[in-house]
Amino acid sequence: MEFHEKYKTDELSKTKRTITIISILFGVFFLFELYEFGRFMLVSDYVKWNWAAVFEFLSLIVMLITAILFYLRKKIGWIILTIFLTYAAVSAIRMLVLIMPKGVEELKYLTALLPLIFVLIPIFKFLFFSGIIWVISKEKIRNIYSISKRTMILTISIVIFVAVLELVMNYYFYSRVIIDNFDFYDFDF
Repeated sequence: MEFHEKYKTDELSKTKRTITIISILFGVFFLFELYEFGRFMLVSDYVKWNWAAVFEFLSLIVMLITAILFYLRKKIGWIILTIFLTYAAVSAIRMLVLIMPKGVEELKYLTALLPLIFVLIPIFKFLFFSGIIWVISKEKIRNIYSISKRTMILTISIVIFVAVLELVMNYYFYSRVIIDNFDFYDFDF
């Protein structure tokens, strides 16, 4: 009986350690994004504060609040973090879709414009964000946040639906309006 209690205590501390690591990781991600935002907004002469900048700054505040709520083991912290991670993972796929060429000729010109790293970055982002979703969706972590399997599936499904809908609308817009009116053959490489 004593071994069983010690095992449960070790598993709980391991789960709490995982939560702390994810919270710190997300906090560092917030600091990096805040630095990039500040560098972009304050150093660049071409950028002015507008509604897009205000919304970007507000998203940074939400990111900080999410890291804190997740660390404090609040249910809403888990839900908001899952929403963010799911949307970020689908957005990485969206970037891949948008940079993928339609044909062999465009592929030749695209590879001259974009090095392989621009294709690998969205893949790594997708794997990173999906990996964190997988970790926080484990039953031991969900139990700490009182998240049922139904809530988890519903949260992830709704975000995927909205993000895919946005992906389809963006792809339609870019392929119909921008790419169809853009002539790859006008460039000299």
